[in-house]
Amino acid sequence: MNTNTWFRIAEIEENIFLIEEPGHVNSFLIVGEETSVLIDSGTGLSDIRTAVSPLLRENHLLLNTHWHFDHIGGNTQFETVGISPLEKDLIQKGLSNKLLKTIYIDPCLQQGLFLPDGFDAGAYQILGCDPKIDINDGDCFDLGGRILTAIATPGHTRGSMSFLDDLTESLFCGDFIYRGTLYAHFADSDLDQYVQTLERLANPALKYNRIFTAHNEPLLERSFLESVRKGFDQILAGTKTSQQITDWGLPNDFYQFGEFDVLVKPNGSKGITLVPDL
Repeated sequence: MNTNTWFRIAEIEENIFLIEEPGHVNSFLIVGEETSVLIDSGTGLSDIRTAVSPLLRENHLLLNTHWHFDHIGGNTQFETVGISPLEKDLIQKGLSNKLLKTIYIDPCLQQGLFLPDGFDAGAYQILGCDPKIDINDGDCFDLGGRILTAIATPGHTRGSMSFLDDLTESLFCGDFIYRGTLYAHFADSDLDQYVQTLERLANPALKYNRIFTAHNEPLLERSFLESVRKGFDQILAGTKTSQQITDWGLPNDFYQFGEFDVLVKPNGSKGITLVPDL
């Protein structure tokens, strides 16, 4: 394991590296014989490019699972960036210091979450990035000796993408699923799409045995997806009781299932809007 003052980097499978920002988010580096792919670039609180540079092939790509700030923070440090065309405009705009302080930095400070040594909250911003690759469902990325296939997995956001590694039969799914609170309460979240994606990922024709996630425990067995699918079915069927809680200043329906919870926007609510204000 390689540990610096911010990133913890561990080879969790041959040529698959977990790039962890402890308490915040996980990114992943997949190295092929010819090309390496970084899946998401983290919060931008520290320099992810420098952290992963010793592991990169000369040919390398950065592929975003979705547009949220904790997945695109280091985008401008890479030459070739890809994202769903549904969210291309969102990462082009970037996110201002004012917005990031409101939605993330101030809550981190209030909760006592670890931040990098010498971090300047007043200077933190995420610059806009012009992606060179539109990632569409079914797109394949040949890394040499392994192929990553993009799978559209909308629900958390409208353009959420996951990536299937054929060599290890592993699925990298960003924020779509993990052990913890799943967010289906944003303006661009869609509960019906979430359920449809869960059903698609449950199809035995998709060959994967495990799921690498962007938050909390980084590795889950495929069987966890079935538990989540049943939970979402209960929400849609109206057979699961929720409680109302406030998140980012708006009321939301909160469903508890034990290993995971789900936040859903109430009927009639437009949901939480994280709109770049640059």
